[in-house]
Amino acid sequence: MKKQSKNAKFMRPAVKRELQKRYELCYWGLNQRDASQLYLKTAEVSVPSKTMSNMTVDYKPPYYRFIVGDGEDFIISADCVVSIREITVD
Repeated sequence: MKKQSKNAKFMRPAVKRELQKRYELCYWGLNQRDASQLYLKTAEVSVPSKTMSNMTVDYKPPYYRFIVGDGEDFIISADCVVSIREITVD
C-alpha cells in the first residue's frame, strides 16, 4: 500500500492525481565530505504540473520544484538536474 501525504486529504482531486505518478530524478549534489566536489545523486519525486510544463518549454527557469517524502518541497537549481524518468510498476 502506498504511503499518502499527511496533507493529501486536503488537496484538490486533480492535485492528488498529479502527485500519484512517481519519477526518479537524477541530479548533481554536493559531496558531504568535500563541498568543492559534486556527485550524481538520485531521488524519488513527484512532479507538480507547473514544474513539468516548465521543463518542456524553451525558457529554462532558474529553479525547479519537486515533491519528496510525505509532501515536502524539494527545490533545486535547474542547472543541477540531469534527467528525470517515470517509475513504472510492472
